[in-house]
Amino acid sequence: GSPVRHSRTPAQHRGFFGRHGIAVVAVRMDEKEWGRGGLDVLRDLGLTCAAVTSPLKALAARTLRRRGAVNTLAWDKDRGAWAGAAPDAKGLAALLSGIDPRRTAVWGGGGTLPALRRVLPRARFYSARTGKPRQGPAVFQPEVVVWAVPRRRGEGFRRRPPSAWKPGKVVDLNYSEDSPGREYALRCRAGYVSGLRMFREQAREQARFWRAYDRA
Repeated sequence: GSPVRHSRTPAQHRGFFGRHGIAVVAVRMDEKEWGRGGLDVLRDLGLTCAAVTSPLKALAARTLRRRGAVNTLAWDKDRGAWAGAAPDAKGLAALLSGIDPRRTAVWGGGGTLPALRRVLPRARFYSARTGKPRQGPAVFQPEVVVWAVPRRRGEGFRRRPPSAWKPGKVVDLNYSEDSPGREYALRCRAGYVSGLRMFREQAREQARFWRAYDRA
């Protein structure tokens, strides 16, 4: 993905792949590189499994002719093609358990938007690009803000949630120390919840998916 330096995947899965004699590394790739056959190049170099991060999740789904987003790939030798999974929803469900969706606003979304809609179907969703609601009235006072804009996009997006919002909690889908969601929580003096729990849960699901395929 891009950015990818913050990714915890190499550290999280090093033991898992090490038992199979497979190296795990972070590979930077943007949308243009993916569109120019970047995944095929990596396959030629020996790629057998991949954790896909922003902004490539939707492109991964299109490659597999699926809707939504895919963040986990495995090479299926029997079919000679990629297989994919989207364990984001389970990770999000773990992170967002106990939150009242009726009092929740989701800021951004990107490749996680389909999963967020499944987990929080009654939440209010806002575009971080325009600052406008994706549906429903503009006036809303959330108790919880789910921050779904990564650092790379956050730097380029000048819009912030309405200043009238005074959430008591910010749930950040990111887990980096320099996440703009962390900055927003500090600015609002709100409680802060990191996305680490989501990452760990979906990482367990990824490992289960990869085990189903012969990686040799």
